[in-house]
Amino acid sequence: MTSDADRSRVLMLLDSGQVEEAAELLGLLLAAEPEDGALWCLNGRALLGAGKLTEAMASAKKASDLLPQSPEPHLIASTILGRVDDLEGSTRAAREAVRLGPNDPSSWERLCYAAGSLLNELGASGERAVLSRIRELSDEVLTAADRVVALAPTESAAYRARAHALMCARRPDLAQEASRRADQIDPIGVGPPAGAEASPVTGPAPAADAPAALSAPQSTAGPAPEPPMTGIPPALNAWTKRIALALVIILVLTVVAAIFTP
Repeated sequence: MTSDADRSRVLMLLDSGQVEEAAELLGLLLAAEPEDGALWCLNGRALLGAGKLTEAMASAKKASDLLPQSPEPHLIASTILGRVDDLEGSTRAAREAVRLGPNDPSSWERLCYAAGSLLNELGASGERAVLSRIRELSDEVLTAADRVVALAPTESAAYRARAHALMCARRPDLAQEASRRADQIDPIGVGPPAGAEASPVTGPAPAADAPAALSAPQSTAGPAPEPPMTGIPPALNAWTKRIALALVIILVLTVVAAIFTP
């Protein structure tokens, strides 16, 4: 049986960004316990961090088979599909995570990013045929934006997810408010991306069919970022202002020195 020390070691490696070392250790642990769904979730996280998206998706699928009522495999799948720019698939996987974990803030965070990015893409298309779908998706995104901070009112990641969702839903004032709140909680604005940071899954659950969202990604050419929000990204907002202020001060001092230097 895998010891708590081994799991703690894997988590420490993942949290410190040592994904290759984590994957190597997980390979040994999974060889000893191939039916441990929580280990397959961790393996998916490690492979995702290493950019091995096809292998990460396979691990997520295996985890879903072993833990069919856990939201975590779907969080991993949603993140992978977002990286290959399959926003439809990413949103479906995020919805499944929310269905399985309605009180899990990580699931709502992922839905904020996935559905928000999909809404942004559909809105940019300008096609009248998708207007009704845009309205439905907008309602879903706004619900996710409210729900994530209701479940995690003291977490900066929740407010950053809310800011992304609100900006994609064309609510810039509310998005900036959420961004400011995130900066108040965590001025540095660092932390793992939504969906990739979820804690290990524990406990088996009744069998159920794994959803189609866990099929292999359509593209493996390499990770692609989700469509960015309009305006300054929340995580960089505070530091951008500080750097701008410092540059202004330096400019003023330079001008003053030039004036009073003989």
